[in-house]
Amino acid sequence: MLYRFLYGLIHVYFRLFYGLRIYGQENAKPGAMIVVCNHSSMGDPIYAAASMPDAMRLRFMAKAELFRFAPLRRLIAALGAYPIERGAGDIGALRKSLEMLKNGQKLLIFPDGTRSDMENPDNAKNGAALLACKSGAPVLPVYISPDRSFLYRRLYIVIGESYIPRLPEGMPRAEGYRRITQDMMKRIYALRTVGEKHNERR
Repeated sequence: MLYRFLYGLIHVYFRLFYGLRIYGQENAKPGAMIVVCNHSSMGDPIYAAASMPDAMRLRFMAKAELFRFAPLRRLIAALGAYPIERGAGDIGALRKSLEMLKNGQKLLIFPDGTRSDMENPDNAKNGAALLACKSGAPVLPVYISPDRSFLYRRLYIVIGESYIPRLPEGMPRAEGYRRITQDMMKRIYALRTVGEKHNERR
């Protein structure tokens, strides 16, 4: 209930004051998906949530420290966050992620190792690739424009076509996950051109 209310509020706010445009929303279908996005802002989880049709709920990992303050814990949990210990190889978070996908939920992941306005495959982490291969869930690439500001009306989000990655045969798993991650990043950033073309027509 709270998620739907906040979703509607955020969606209207971004459309009015940031000129939010969403392209390819028909590609976000019901059921389990791993939603992978570029990462250039602290607000990216909110932008990604606003791009989903019919308030489809996204679940996303957040650093465990945020859950140690009770009021904040309740809020971010209501918004779909769940804790992960950064840098600790949190097996519990991995199991929880797989369980959520098994139950048909949508999981939001930013493969970028850090916030950046440009594609940097060397920084990308393999977590989304690992989850995709272990769960069999489709991957949904999403590009969020980094060029955004209040009343400047330049925010756009492009949702690409979902696909199911497969580990290459005869290749060590670590290298296979790396190949999948690199392809994932290419698919995300290829959507930038789609958004730019749409914006030229506005």
